Amino acid sequence: MFNEMFSLKSIGLNSSENSIVVLGIFLLICIVSYLISNKILIRLISNFFKKTSTKLDDILIEKGF
Repeated sequence: MFNEMFSLKSIGLNSSENSIVVLGIFLLICIVSYLISNKILIRLISNFFKKTSTKLDDILIEKGF
């Protein structure tokens, strides 16, 4: 059943084209998740660390850690 869900034969693609499409979709998901984590999560964590009273996290942010 799992293979049937990801089979692209219904739209006319053979197995090698199917592999390329699945790889492209996987690559797109990786890029989007990287951008989300890099742009949104890092900024949220940095803003949270800047509001704390400890100096260690401020130093780590300044050094780019």
